[in-house]
Amino acid sequence: MRNCNRAMVCDRAARFYLPLTCLVLLLSLNAPAQEPSPPAASQQAGGFTADFTSTLIFKDKSHTLLSGRISASPPLVRFEPQPEEPDGIYNEIQLYDFEHQKIRRVFLDDRIYFLVELTGSARMKAMRDGWIPWKDLPMIKRRKIRLKEDFVNDHPCILYLQERKSEVPVDKKSTAASLEYSLIWEAINLQGLPVRIIYFLPNQRTVVVDYKNMKLADLDPPLFNPPEGFLNLSPF
Repeated sequence: MRNCNRAMVCDRAARFYLPLTCLVLLLSLNAPAQEPSPPAASQQAGGFTADFTSTLIFKDKSHTLLSGRISASPPLVRFEPQPEEPDGIYNEIQLYDFEHQKIRRVFLDDRIYFLVELTGSARMKAMRDGWIPWKDLPMIKRRKIRLKEDFVNDHPCILYLQERKSEVPVDKKSTAASLEYSLIWEAINLQGLPVRIIYFLPNQRTVVVDYKNMKLADLDPPLFNPPEGFLNLSPF
């Protein structure tokens, strides 16, 4: 059944390439008709829990990048990775603080944890995968187009095409621009939280992110801290 589901995702993602190319062309021809991004305050305002899976698709093959249980109250995120083996027991919990750019890796059996600095790319991936809201920087511009209403992962959604344009300085006088496109299904009954995201990487690679069993939740602060009595081994 798992292989069947992956094949369905592969086929559906592949069918988006041609429409996406057409939409990108329309973007360049009809720029004034674009719908601006909603204010940041309206995006992912509350906490949520969900079963999270991200899948990399290349040609006709798929590979699970990350899978597990996520509990988020941005900028705090708790992630419990799913074991690779069906009967395996995963011993680690990851506690992210994207405000202070830190992660605490908690090892339950050993009753210890490590504090690790997060990189800028880790924060970017968290925004791209829908863990935390987008925070635009001066050199990054985003715009979204409403495409249609849909029903995904048991939720009524609005499907958006998002364009993200980054300008990177090449030298003192010039910059180079890069464009990234993604498809985002925002759940109408979950305050606009994304339940599926598809984004496109270089070399014909596609990442499909799915949130299943998603629920809004007021999460207690202790959920994002190591259990009492665990030993901090940072620095080591």
